[in-house]
Amino acid sequence: MDSSPPQPATTLFAERQMDAIELLLQDLRSVDPQLEHRASFQCCWRELSQLRSELVSLLLSRRRLVRAAAVSPIVPSARGR
Repeated sequence: MDSSPPQPATTLFAERQMDAIELLLQDLRSVDPQLEHRASFQCCWRELSQLRSELVSLLLSRRRLVRAAAVSPIVPSARGR
């Protein structure tokens, strides 16, 4: 039986977000021959490739933010009291 303390909801949420981001990155980096063929046929292969690169960059940025938030969660300031 697992004797570790339960994780805070924010940590669990961050882990789930990281899993989702990793899955999307893996999918975006894989080659789908049908999609590539359709993009070539519709003359939008270059745009598809550019959009894929933009999405990868966006997900990498999001991954950095989630990691940073998981390492140093925002704690409310006690100064306002």
